[in-house]
Amino acid sequence: MAGTISSPGFGSTLDVSAIVTALVNAEIVPKTSNIDRREATYQSELSAIGLLQSALSDFQSSLSGLKDADSFNARTVSSSDLTIATASVMSGQQPSTGSYKLEVSQLANSHKLISDAVADADDIGTGTFTLTTFGADKLAPSDGGDAGDGESFSIDFSTADADTDGTVTLAELRDAINDAEDNPGVTAAIINTDAGAQLVLTSDDTGLENAFEVSSNFSGVNVTNLVDTNDVNYAKDAIIEIDGQTVTGSSNTFENAIEGLSITALKTNVGETIDLNVSASTTSIRQQIESFVTAYNTLQQQFSDQSQYDAETTQSTPLFADSLLRTLSTQVRAGMTGKVSTSVGNIEALASMGIVSDNEGKLSIDTEALNDAIENDYDGIVALFSSSDGIANRLDTTLDNYLNSGGTFDQRTDSINSRISDLTDEREAVALRAEKLEARLLAQFNAMSQLVSQLNSTGEWLTSSLQSLPGVVRQSNDSN
Repeated sequence: MAGTISSPGFGSTLDVSAIVTALVNAEIVPKTSNIDRREATYQSELSAIGLLQSALSDFQSSLSGLKDADSFNARTVSSSDLTIATASVMSGQQPSTGSYKLEVSQLANSHKLISDAVADADDIGTGTFTLTTFGADKLAPSDGGDAGDGESFSIDFSTADADTDGTVTLAELRDAINDAEDNPGVTAAIINTDAGAQLVLTSDDTGLENAFEVSSNFSGVNVTNLVDTNDVNYAKDAIIEIDGQTVTGSSNTFENAIEGLSITALKTNVGETIDLNVSASTTSIRQQIESFVTAYNTLQQQFSDQSQYDAETTQSTPLFADSLLRTLSTQVRAGMTGKVSTSVGNIEALASMGIVSDNEGKLSIDTEALNDAIENDYDGIVALFSSSDGIANRLDTTLDNYLNSGGTFDQRTDSINSRISDLTDEREAVALRAEKLEARLLAQFNAMSQLVSQLNSTGEWLTSSLQSLPGVVRQSNDSN
């Protein structure tokens, strides 16, 4: 802390710099040490609050599924023969539990037309090409279907639109079909067979409503419209039977044929049936309960870790005897053990489903008892956790007051940070006081040094003057 001084000391016998530093330290060090101790305490408290808040947040997250009755109603669906059909629960849906007999009578098919072999693929003449889909009416317009129900588009290759030699190639017709902006969903391709090049037209989607017919006056392209529904190239709807009831669809996937389920037919099994079983997902609820118990035990460990006191060393953890920790611990325990007035069945408390507490307040799960409760009193478990005053809902409400923005933890954290900020101001004030004290002491000691120097000079002058006076006998150092 000491600065540069103008004199080394009183007649070079004292170290003024060391003296000033010692005096300043004697005044300032106790103050800075006190600030350091308080800052360490605040930082430890802040860290402890953060750990507790994190454990509490994890515990609240474990409640999210348990407080919502719908989450308990998660469903799984199984198929007795996955080669015939698969099934899954649709997103956000909760189908009723049950078993269904399924028969796949017919798979959906895309419509496909193939032209006769083209004599010269590089010259199919000129003309127009028109394609019309059947639409939901599912009957060809030429057979009396509602033409307005389907979609139609045309390709017109007049002489003026053809290439320089006045001809159109099969490839140009294919590309024009595929590139048409009003194409309703038909893809054109060319296959080169032993008979020659052939134009292939395939609907992008399956089902009768996506069937189509073609009208073309290109001299080199003859496309025969299929009308025989037994033809493998003709569009077909998928047909399934659920418990003997017929369901028809344009694709092989049926949504909500059984409400909440998506069924995909893969292969026919005419005259036979497979089983589709919809059941409650016990795996999901069991995992949620296990996560809940784990998060609660972690929180209890935090309560214990933060409330330690060593009588021998008189040392304690940052939140020992802290009112926040005591209140929070009490409220969480009350939320876990309090009576649930809306409970049903035989499930009145966690212990009724095999979840018990040990001497340290931590929970353990009796797997056999839990499985038995899930199997025989599922509704009771749902009510215990998710009813209006159920364990999960009341704990979640309690924790919101602590964890929400501006809640107890935010307020406590802001308060500690404010105190740490105040210490910064104190440090600056102490540093300024040290500078002023150092400057004052240096000025005082330098003034003393100058005065002593002046007195020494005066003394030396007096001694010299007195020795030169008449009658003054000088004492000789010589021995005679």
